Amino acid sequence: MRCYYLAEKYLNPFLKFSADTRAIADELRKISPEMNIKAISTDINSAFKHPYTVDQYGTCHIQIVGSLSRRVNPCAGMFFEEATTYSEIIEQTNRAEDDESVNEIVYHVNSPGGEVAGVDTAAMIIRQVIKPTSAIVEDMCCSAAYYLASQTGKIIASSPLDEIGSIGVMMYLPGKSEDDSIILTTAKNKNPDPHTDDGLKVYRDRIQSMHDTFVARVVEGRTAAGLPITRRIVENEFGQGGVFPAARAKAVGMIDEVWNPISEAVQ
Repeated sequence: MRCYYLAEKYLNPFLKFSADTRAIADELRKISPEMNIKAISTDINSAFKHPYTVDQYGTCHIQIVGSLSRRVNPCAGMFFEEATTYSEIIEQTNRAEDDESVNEIVYHVNSPGGEVAGVDTAAMIIRQVIKPTSAIVEDMCCSAAYYLASQTGKIIASSPLDEIGSIGVMMYLPGKSEDDSIILTTAKNKNPDPHTDDGLKVYRDRIQSMHDTFVARVVEGRTAAGLPITRRIVENEFGQGGVFPAARAKAVGMIDEVWNPISEAVQ
């Protein structure tokens, strides 16, 4: 596996010292003073990049797997088996759109989601593709992954056990620190305190805005695919942040089809 190769290459000599990110960087520099985190990040992004694939029928297969982000985090990339960057999805989508040998684009999705930053740009690139597009769920299509899949012309679950949904946005806010550090700002909303009602409202408004965009994109994508999906349906019937098994997701319009291997074999 690529992640094991990276862990062996960069971490094995000093795993016994510390799992702290800064300590890891320090140990890496001891091994090779010329080594820098940017170079490691570039190596990891290259290792996790999925090949551009076009089959004999003119179908381009693009992977949307693992954690999604603008760039693969250096430490996460070493420990998690799969990851996909939004830039890779954009690059391969544009390439497939311009490739005269490609008749359609299929996105293979198995992801719990990922970062907000970058997802909308990738989603809009997928939406603007003129060639036929579809997303095949291969276990999980949640959060940011569903954000992307909802922009294709058709969403297909490969198994009744596939999980779809998790439409919503999460934000991590650290707890109160015990140290005496002080942060000064000239604008009250520059660094709001989440432990106050006013500060918490600022953060709630921020994620609500992100959530509203998420829902709007799902409505736009599913409507473009020919389904009568409204904001009310997405907000009330698409799980409210939860995940649905494939059959239930199809029943409410989140996906279009659930493959049945037995019936396919009989036919």
